[in-house]
Order: sequence, then C-alpha cells, then structure tokens
Amino acid sequence: MKRNKLAKKLTAALLTGAMVMSMGGMTAFADTPKEIENITLTKTVTTDGKTFAPNTEFKFTISEGEGGNMQIDGKNQSVEPGRPGLFTISSSVPSGQERNDLKFAPDTTQDPKGSYNRELIYDVNDPSEVGISKPGIYHYTIMETNDGYEGITYDDKERNIFVYVNSKVDENNTPTGELYVSAIICEKDGGYEGLDQGSSKTGLTFTNDYGETNDKVHSLKVTKHIRGNQASAGDKFTFEVTVAGTSGEAYWVIYNEGLDTEEKQSVVSGQTVTFKNVQADGIIMIYGLTSGDTYTVEETDNAGYTKTFVKEVGSETEKEAGNISGTIETNSAAEFINEKKADTPTGIAMTFAPYAVMVAFAGVFAVMFLRKKREDF
Repeated sequence: MKRNKLAKKLTAALLTGAMVMSMGGMTAFADTPKEIENITLTKTVTTDGKTFAPNTEFKFTISEGEGGNMQIDGKNQSVEPGRPGLFTISSSVPSGQERNDLKFAPDTTQDPKGSYNRELIYDVNDPSEVGISKPGIYHYTIMETNDGYEGITYDDKERNIFVYVNSKVDENNTPTGELYVSAIICEKDGGYEGLDQGSSKTGLTFTNDYGETNDKVHSLKVTKHIRGNQASAGDKFTFEVTVAGTSGEAYWVIYNEGLDTEEKQSVVSGQTVTFKNVQADGIIMIYGLTSGDTYTVEETDNAGYTKTFVKEVGSETEKEAGNISGTIETNSAAEFINEKKADTPTGIAMTFAPYAVMVAFAGVFAVMFLRKKREDF
C-alpha cells in the first residue's frame, strides 16, 4: 500500500511539472544571458631569432566608428555609430604578466627568441552608462600608434570592431530595458573573428616585424686573422665589444657560432663584454643592431704580436690600429689581422759575401794561369 501511494505522488508531481512547462514554455528555465565583460588584445613581435625584444611600449587607440550599412563577415548589416567610453583598460592582469600593458623589454637571462608576446585587457562597460540606449550593432575602430621605434615595421591598418548589444528579457521573453553586450567581432586579415557570449578572446591580434623579414635589424661580423712566420694558430687574443643604441636595448654577441668553441654573451646598450679566447679565423657576430647604433670592437691583448691591422666596415684597405668603431646602417663586416714574423739572421754573411765571391773567382783564375804556365814549359 505504501509503495502505491508513493508512486501516485511521483506521478502527480511529474504531471504538474509538465503542465507548468506547457503553459509557460521553457523560458522559466532559460539560461541567464552571459555578458561580455572584457576583451584581450594580443601584441606579437617577430624577430630573426637572434634579437632580443625591443625596449618599448606599444599603444592603441579605440575610436567611435560611423553608422550606416556595412558588410560584416559577408553580410550587409545596419550599424550604429559607437559611443565613447565603452572600452577602458582593465585593472585585471593577463596570465603570465606582471602588469596589464604592452611594455616590452629585453630579457637577458635567456637566449633571444623568434617572437615575443604580451596581452592587454580592455573592460567592456555597461552600454547604458556610455550613452547606448537601444539594442543594435555598434561600430568602433582600433589603430596602432606608430612611435617610430627603430627596426620595427608597425601595423598601420585600421580595423573595425562591431559590438552586438542586446536587451535582457524576463521569463515571458519581454524586454526589461536593461542592455548588455552579447558578442564582439573584429576585422582580421580581410575576414572577421569574434567572441560569443561569455568569451574574452577576439581577433585583436597585431603582429610587428622586428627583423624577421623587414631587413631593418642588422648584424656586425668581425673576423680574426693572423699571419707571419712566427704566428701560431693556437695563440689566443682578448677582445672587448661595446654597443650603444636606444636606452635599455640589449644585443646578442656570439663567438664562433655553431662550433665547439662557441661563446655567447648579451650586452646592454652602453656596456662592454669581453672575449678572452679569440683564435685565428675566429668570428665574433653582433646581432640585434639597428640603424644609428654605434659599436666599438677593441683588441686589448694581442698575444705579443708585433703589429695589428684592421679592415674597417666597407673598406678593403688595411690600416694599423687596435680597434674599430662606427655606426650601423646595414649588415656589416670588419677584420682584425695580427702579424708576427722574424727576419733570418743573415746580415753578417751577406756583408762578406761579395768578397768571398771575388776570392773564389781569383782562385779559379790562378789555377788556370799556373796550369797554362806548366804547359808552356
């Protein structure tokens, strides 16, 4: 009997629930709209893999776009002009960063990389608080500021951002008058990428070339040679390298790259690094240089060689000197040549050689003369 009563109660409850859903529809159980509260801009800097990150901060401007009919992802849409204040830089900090900004700086605790990334989070504010009074698609634009950092090719394309503003509805699907941002899409490489409800990533990715392919980041190659009859391939020389450019920049200096004798050091702008084991035909490469950077390479220990010559950048003429210096404009090369030789100690023998020859000839003639005399007798 108890089981029958329990079964009847469960059946009645299920029927009641079914009636409620059939009368009010499923809206009573509809998900609460997920508002987009922030978006993330990603900045990428690409290099040749031997250049440290630039010492600069990248900046962007989000502006209110025009209204009218526009093509959005292949569809003709009516859009409203954006309202100021919808996007503000967030107090949140992206994962893996110490600050919410796009300030890049060289990290000399590790080798240079082929690319560097930072993120910037923008808060998406309440539409009603920035002058948006009705649902619609609102148009904004974003543009990178070109600060003219040497060696960087900036992204100079203005991109469109479209913000979808919806009305919240009650359980009867009636607008409440409260607005929220339901989606954002942005232009990228001729197409569009966006985010749905509750997402935070968009196509807001800007990539700047810092020497990967733009030929604006250069290197200096310094080659060591020795010559002379007293030169030895095993002799070691000491060199100091100084580079000066934008404050805070760092450069990558490698001796005998790729060989067993390879040495790698980073040098911050204005500082000096030392290589003590430079040998014959050794090569010092300095990477990450841009137009206007200055350099000095000096041989501070010539291992007892009598003379040091250099071929400076752009010259095939040797001159006697112990250092080279200059200003970078493009990929460059220079040479150090050390000379060590000794003259054969033949000075004394050469002094008496003419007389020895004369005596020898005199002896020959004497022998011939005496022989002739004997024949006559």
